[in-house]
Amino acid sequence: MSALGDILFNRNLGSGQVSLFTIDADGRNERLIHESWDGIGLSPDGHTLISPTVAPDRRLLPLVVQADGSGERILQIKDPTLQLGSGDWSPDGARLVFDAWDDTDVSRKGLYTMSRDGEDLVRLTKAGSRHDFPAYSGAYSPSGDRILFFRPAKAVDADGVSMNLFVVNADGTSTVQLSPAGTETILFGPSGASDWSPDGKQVAFVGSDGDFWKTDRHAVFTVAVDGSHLKRITPWGDILSVQWSPDGKTLALTMASSKRYQLFTVRPDGTDLLQITSFSDATLSFGPMWSPDGSRLLFIRGTGLRSAMDLWIVNADGTNPVQVTHSPTGYGGYAWVPG
Repeated sequence: MSALGDILFNRNLGSGQVSLFTIDADGRNERLIHESWDGIGLSPDGHTLISPTVAPDRRLLPLVVQADGSGERILQIKDPTLQLGSGDWSPDGARLVFDAWDDTDVSRKGLYTMSRDGEDLVRLTKAGSRHDFPAYSGAYSPSGDRILFFRPAKAVDADGVSMNLFVVNADGTSTVQLSPAGTETILFGPSGASDWSPDGKQVAFVGSDGDFWKTDRHAVFTVAVDGSHLKRITPWGDILSVQWSPDGKTLALTMASSKRYQLFTVRPDGTDLLQITSFSDATLSFGPMWSPDGSRLLFIRGTGLRSAMDLWIVNADGTNPVQVTHSPTGYGGYAWVPG
């Protein structure tokens, strides 16, 4: 099997076509993995990819591909009518969690898990008229015993709306809402508006003062997995994403500065808020993702919101920004490949 580069990413090629590529962190050895792809879906060992696709029976089911682009197959499940949307891997790669629904029975909407071969289907949540979406950038807790997910704050069947954040045990027991009443969040991809602490004891999330899309009063909060010890750790501002560093000592976020989004870091106790990127060249920066060793941040940067962006890397202290791709367009998903 050909080794992946340091980074996987989706690129919008126009006319609705989104393709998956791999590239080295220095911008060399760009390679097409699959011509039609949604999300990233890389297994923890870096060997297998999943993406929603339309199956021959017209249902949405996971397409499974090896990391070198070979071995393409649709993951079959014994349930004849269930459809599977966005998904994520458990830390050991043994199970998958999906947003699922059934067009013949609307009461079946919710989160479901299964083994990586499509067996042992387990329902975790009941979403009612809405959908439950696994959190971007790591739905499973580091130990695999809990799952973070989003549910629309209002009874609407959509993903681009204000959300509430929940955690549920991996066996479907004990669902807890982590975003308190009056504090909503969003399903922001690809870096995510929530993240687990490396020890699995806390969750960081971006919360708003009211409806998320009707206010710029957003902040980063931390909360214990049982919903206690909620703490706002940043000032109110226009914030979109947050991600915890591998060592647990720092959070990276997307926040507006002088009305232009840039990257910032902050300590989990709210100290040392530091701006990492600048807007001196009239560019925007979004969605920082930590490298596996925590030394660098991968993000998108450009002159237009998602439509004229490229991938960049910068050191965690803001030094040595490096442009990785040179094809300004939309980058709907990107991730570091496990080291």
